[in-house]
Order: sequence, then C-alpha cells, then structure tokens
Amino acid sequence: DKEVGYDWDFGQGSTVVSFQLEEGGGRTRVSVRHSGFGDGPEAEQAYQMHDKGWEMFLSNLKSVIEEGRDRRSEFFGG
Repeated sequence: DKEVGYDWDFGQGSTVVSFQLEEGGGRTRVSVRHSGFGDGPEAEQAYQMHDKGWEMFLSNLKSVIEEGRDRRSEFFGG
C-alpha cells in the first residue's frame, strides 16, 4: 500500500487530503480521505461540497484510465 497526503486550504480553513493506493488482483483501489473540516453547519456544507467534488474527480479518473475518456466537460457543462 502507498499513501500520500497534503494540506488543503480551501478558503474556509485548512484540511488534510490523503490518497491511498492498494494493489490486488491486477487492480488498484484508490481511496481518498479528506479530514479536518471542523464542526457546525458551515463545516458540514464544506464537507458535502468537497465530497461531491471528490466523487466527480474519482469517477473521471476511472473513466480516463479504463476508457480513455475525459468526462470533465460533462460534469462542468463545457
């Protein structure tokens, strides 16, 4: 397993993003952990926004790797 992490300042505070890669059965599993949002409604809103963003990013990464298709224009309406 390999893991890399970094600080992420998104304008409402500093958080930590880490990616973990796990190899097995000829495949690689990518896991993302984004932590440090804090408590309260603003923190929850920021978490939800980032959660949807990471879901989109990982979906696009999978599409690029498996199909050679970059789907960002679909996501962003371009």
